[in-house]
Amino acid sequence: MWVSSIEEARGLSFRHVFIPGLNEGLFPRPPAEDPLLLKPQREALGIELRAEDTELLRIAVACASERVVLSFSRLDLLTGRERVPSFYAFAAHRASGGRDLDVREFEDRARLATHTRIGWPAPPDPADAIDDAEFDLATLAPLTKGAGQYLKSLPGRAVDSLRARWTRWHKPWKAADGLFIEEIGSQALAPYLLSARAWSPSVLQQYARCPYRFALRGIHGLRPVDRLEAIQRLDPATRGAIYHSVQFELFRDLAARGALPITPQNLPEALDRLDAALHEVAEGAESDLAPAIPQIWRSEVQTIRADLRGWLQQKALFEPDWTPEFFELSFGLDDPLGRDPRSRKEPVEISGGFQFEGSIDLVERHRSGAIRVVDHKTGKIPEPKPEFLGAGEVLQPLLYGLAAEKRARCCSRCSTAWPRRRSSANPSPSAASTTPPSRRTTPPSTCRSTTGRGSAPKKRCT
Repeated sequence: MWVSSIEEARGLSFRHVFIPGLNEGLFPRPPAEDPLLLKPQREALGIELRAEDTELLRIAVACASERVVLSFSRLDLLTGRERVPSFYAFAAHRASGGRDLDVREFEDRARLATHTRIGWPAPPDPADAIDDAEFDLATLAPLTKGAGQYLKSLPGRAVDSLRARWTRWHKPWKAADGLFIEEIGSQALAPYLLSARAWSPSVLQQYARCPYRFALRGIHGLRPVDRLEAIQRLDPATRGAIYHSVQFELFRDLAARGALPITPQNLPEALDRLDAALHEVAEGAESDLAPAIPQIWRSEVQTIRADLRGWLQQKALFEPDWTPEFFELSFGLDDPLGRDPRSRKEPVEISGGFQFEGSIDLVERHRSGAIRVVDHKTGKIPEPKPEFLGAGEVLQPLLYGLAAEKRARCCSRCSTAWPRRRSSANPSPSAASTTPPSRRTTPPSTCRSTTGRGSAPKKRCT
C-alpha cells in the first residue's frame, strides 16, 4: 500500500487508486491568492506556483490501471454538519456512464455502496478486514447485538437521551420534527378537519406548496415574527392593502352615485373619484406607517396610482358589460371595517362539507345574468400562467367562486387579474383561469383525507 499526495504519485502506476476527500470546499480548494506572488505577477513571470485541481485529479486517475475509488465524507465530525460532495464527484459519475443525479440521490447511492459507519471502523465481514483491529471489531459486532439492554436498568435518563439523539439524527421525519404520523392517532386531528373548522384559501394553498409548512401554520399556528423596522419602500403586503382599500372606496363611492358599471362615457368621473380615494387611503397609511423617506413613499404611491388608472381604463374599454355587485365581500371574518355591508360573520360551506373563510375582492354580474369572481394581484404575472388550479397553489379564485355561487345562487366564473401599469403597451383584458366543475372539489378532498389520516405526501420543499 502506498499512501502519498497526488504530486508524489506522479508517474507511478497502481492497480487500485483511492482518492478520499472529494468534498466541496476541500477539493477543489477555495480560490485564494498565493501569499508571495499575486496571479497577475505569476502570469507576467510565466510561472504557476500551484497546480490546478483538475490537473491533480487527472494525475491521480491516470495512476490507476484497473480501478479508481472516489470517496467523500458525509459529516464533519468536529461541527456535526453535513458535508456536500464536490462537483468533481458528479463529473466522475457522468464520465463513467452514469446519468445526472441530484445531491440527495447521489448521496443515497454512495451510502449503499459502503457499509462503514461512524464510531465503528470495521467492515461487517471479518474477511474484509485489513488489520487485526478491524478483524477483532468485525468478529465482535454480531456478538454485541442487544448488549445495550442493561441501560434500561440504570437510573437517570440515559435511555431517553439516546432515543432523543437517534430521533434527531435519523433521516426519516418523526413526530419530534413536527410531522403528524399515524402513531399519534387521527382523533387528535379531528378539530382541524376542513369540515370541523373554517380555513382560508391562503392557508390551504400552503398544502400544495409544502405540506410541512401547512402543518406548522394551519395546525400548530406558527406565524413569522413581526419585527418593527423603518418603512423605506412599500413591501408587497402594504402595497396590496393600499391597492384593495382604494378599490373598495372607489366602488362604494361609484355605487352610491349610481355610476356603475364603468364605461367609456363615465370614465373621466371614475378616474377623478379614483384619485380622491387614493389620496385619502394613502394619507391614512402614511400617518400609520410613518415612512422614513417621504419622497420614496410618494413615488411608490404614484406607482400605485398608475397601476390603478391603467386597470380602470382597461375595465371601461374592455369590460363595460360587467357591473361590480359585491366588493370586499367577506365570510367568516369578524372585522367589518373595509368590508361589503352584505358580508356575513359565518363561514361558507360548499359541497362536501368544507368550510371556508376569507374576503372576495370583487364579484361582478354580466348583463346576461352570469357572475364573475375576480381576485386582484399586485405582484408580477407568473410565467407560465397557472392553468386551472396551478397544481393546487392557486385556490383563491376557485374557492371564492364556489362561495359566490352560494351567495348569488348562480354559476360563477373564477378569474385572477393583474393590474397593467401605465407604461404597458397594448393593454389586454384581465388574465383569467377557469376551472371545470369536475375538478372543483378535488384539492379540498385531498387535503381533508391526508389530514384526517395524520400523514402528508412526500414532497421536498424549501
